[in-house]
Amino acid sequence: MDQSNQKHFKHKTKEKVPKSTAKGNARTNQKRADIDQLRTARTTKCEKYEKEAPFIVGIFGGKGSGKTTMLRSLVWRYTGKKIKELVGPVTVFTDKNKRTTFFECPKDLPSMIDAAKVVDMAIFMVDGAYGVEVETLELGSILKAHGMPKIVGVVTKLETIEKQDRRTEAKRAIKEKFKRTVSEQCRLFWLKGLEDTKRKLYKKREIILVSRAVSQCSVFPLEWKTEHGYVLVDRVEKTGSACGKDTVSLYGYLHGKPLRGKSDVCIPGVGDFACRVVAAADPFPLEERDKKKIRRIVERKSAIHAPMSNIDSVFDAENTVCVASAEEKTVIQSTHPEPVMLIQESVCVLSNEPVAAPGEAEPSEGEDAAPEEKEDSEDSETDPEWTEKVRKRFLFGDEEETREERQKRLEERFDALGAGESEEEGALESRLLEKNSRRHFAGYPGDYVRIETDGVDSAFMEQFRPQSPVVVGAVESTACTFVVGKLIRSRFYKKILKTKEPLLFSVGWRRFQSVPVFSLQDPTRNKMIKYTPENMHCLATFWAPHVPQGTGLCVFKELSGSGVRVAAAGSVVEMRAQSTIQKKLKLIGRPITIKEKTAFIGGMFTSGLEVAMFEGGLLRTVSGIRGVVKKAFQKTGVFRATFENTIVPGDIVFLRTWHRVTPPEYFNPMTEKLGEWVRMKINKELREERGIVLEQDENSLYRPVERPEECEKKEVKVPRKILGSLPFEHRPKQDAAEEGHTQAVIPSLDYDDEKKAREVERLRLQKRKMDEERRHEDGEREKERLGKEALEMGKKKKKEKESLKRMWRKGQRRTSKRK
Repeated sequence: MDQSNQKHFKHKTKEKVPKSTAKGNARTNQKRADIDQLRTARTTKCEKYEKEAPFIVGIFGGKGSGKTTMLRSLVWRYTGKKIKELVGPVTVFTDKNKRTTFFECPKDLPSMIDAAKVVDMAIFMVDGAYGVEVETLELGSILKAHGMPKIVGVVTKLETIEKQDRRTEAKRAIKEKFKRTVSEQCRLFWLKGLEDTKRKLYKKREIILVSRAVSQCSVFPLEWKTEHGYVLVDRVEKTGSACGKDTVSLYGYLHGKPLRGKSDVCIPGVGDFACRVVAAADPFPLEERDKKKIRRIVERKSAIHAPMSNIDSVFDAENTVCVASAEEKTVIQSTHPEPVMLIQESVCVLSNEPVAAPGEAEPSEGEDAAPEEKEDSEDSETDPEWTEKVRKRFLFGDEEETREERQKRLEERFDALGAGESEEEGALESRLLEKNSRRHFAGYPGDYVRIETDGVDSAFMEQFRPQSPVVVGAVESTACTFVVGKLIRSRFYKKILKTKEPLLFSVGWRRFQSVPVFSLQDPTRNKMIKYTPENMHCLATFWAPHVPQGTGLCVFKELSGSGVRVAAAGSVVEMRAQSTIQKKLKLIGRPITIKEKTAFIGGMFTSGLEVAMFEGGLLRTVSGIRGVVKKAFQKTGVFRATFENTIVPGDIVFLRTWHRVTPPEYFNPMTEKLGEWVRMKINKELREERGIVLEQDENSLYRPVERPEECEKKEVKVPRKILGSLPFEHRPKQDAAEEGHTQAVIPSLDYDDEKKAREVERLRLQKRKMDEERRHEDGEREKERLGKEALEMGKKKKKEKESLKRMWRKGQRRTSKRK
């Protein structure tokens, strides 16, 4: 009995024998591998920290497009406050555990470039009556080069277009332009009119739709932002000055990567600096919002942080933090000679240590755990010892403290606490371990930090405009090298770019001017080209600071004026200590002495050292004879060469070789925030400014070609007998009559000739009539003949059919008789 189908019987399974497959076409395999590589998304490592940095939203657009009104409307939506004037970054709560920073970007291109590098979401404001402006389109190209964030388009002033068909046409044009130039997945919102014309606010329902897009937007981690720390500055203070140089403190939320206590940073438009990073108290914390008991929705929405808008101010010294709320304003008198500042929220924390995050403040030397000392708080505020400490900390900053000193101080504080409870000891120990592990860093993403920079030009504070965003970005190195970038000329830029012409670059956090050299890479060498090619990538080598591979770059010819465009865009390929670009070089010489296949060549080199560098080089003469460089004969550059054949004294000898091209080591950072920035100008601009007329070389001008007159050739007469014996293709042919030279001659007719002509015409018409009648008679006759033939044919077929029937009947009778 076969029981192989039972469950307790194991079926015999045989593993498949691995078979080798034949290799396919190499080109097909390469194409398949390329497709798989494109499908594979590169994962970016994004670390999560305790605090979440505010979500940055930039509002861009042309003049009169509604940027300021949109900023006021969004703040009104999230806070319920109608604020007339908002300047600089404005931070609000867009969700229970989410902060969002809004800022309005001015129309100038340097500010748009800086803002495009830090925004997580961009709102494009478009005037529906005017259409999409050039600056808006160029911002899309800049965002693509530096990392594409989420883009939302808002079209305003559609109510100014009266006719419905024109309004529909304008909408269609804006949609197509956004899809073609900015992004295919860009979402558009259409705003019609204002709700509050006095305070200039958009309709609430339309703003709710825009704010929903802001709240639901998720951040895509970009490699540049996750690997570099940066701060969008919301507050600037001048803390000292010496010899025309200021000490400036910059405040803001840290994004990206943690910063060390001493870091190198770049402030676009100002320069590179070595700074000190200190963690400050968060003026807009998430922790207090969670712990605070919110009774009404109005209180939930009332929170806003905008230091540059004079809505609230934060006075942050080393050991004093005071905040004043909108309900209760407190005036704190400072020892600093500057005017007194109004602070928001009545909170005053005194400490010898740098300010920690809320809820994590450590007890200072003058603060014990005993509650009895609370009664003496008023006396402690006026204590001269405390006042002197506050003044020193505020004027001179933190004192340098080594690791050993800090550890010793912490041990003394621990011993002074005595034998407390085990829970307190455990909490203190865990706090010490955490601080030791984080001692190398002064700020983590999401923290509110103070960046102190020394040596800033005093013009920065004099020229400071809160409307222009200030970005502080961490840099790894300030040393310059040759940066190789792969770029392509923009399709919207009409002109081509020339090698060794000064251009403006935006790479990483920096904006600078440099002189690039363009080249094309082939399997053998990196060849220099004079101009950028059409519709294809090329390499650009220029002198600039170190940046990681894959960093996006933008190239501009100029950043001011009408019709400014992105000239080219691409990414960084590699860094090189020495240039590898080569260009063709042709050296010319003439023979001095010729001895059979050996000759001495002069005029090609200037020294024997140059000859030694080119030993073994291939030579070629004008007549095509090849040769080889042998040895130097004299110190003047004459050398011996051998050829495959004897050359003549009039021959010119060529040596074709390659010469290395090194780009100029020129790096000019843009410092437009310190005043008027001076850039390198091209020769054409200098000639136009100074009125210099370019002299043309006579040898470069076109000359009329003078050719000698050709002699008239006499025709050769060939005898007829010889012509008759020639083949047909070799015999002279009679040329066709030329068009335009013949003309019909109209003869003059007399009376008799005219009479004859009329008679001939009459006879011709009569003949034509007779031919038509004859043709008609022939046709009738043919029809009659065909009818008779058809009738006879029918009769014939009928007879044949009857004969067949008779034969069939006879056959039937014979078969019946046999049966």
